[in-house]
Amino acid sequence: GEGKTKGAVIDILFGMFTYFKTNAVFDFTSNIISNVSALKDGRQYMLENKILQYILDLLLKVKLNSHRRRYLIEAIRNLLFEYEH
Repeated sequence: GEGKTKGAVIDILFGMFTYFKTNAVFDFTSNIISNVSALKDGRQYMLENKILQYILDLLLKVKLNSHRRRYLIEAIRNLLFEYEH
């Protein structure tokens, strides 16, 4: 999106991911977060809006299942090293 709607979808997905942190139905959102972080525009948005810090906080402070941990770690790799699929 552009203007006020820029990043709205990723913000909503990340919000659902963190709110429903123990609900397996929302595990798929970690895959989407990882995929978005592999795109240049997605990385830029996530870094500008401090989503990396939120990801780190989740990994360090919340007990997550292995699926969520795996894809959040991939997102960190993508954000720090500009990795693209």
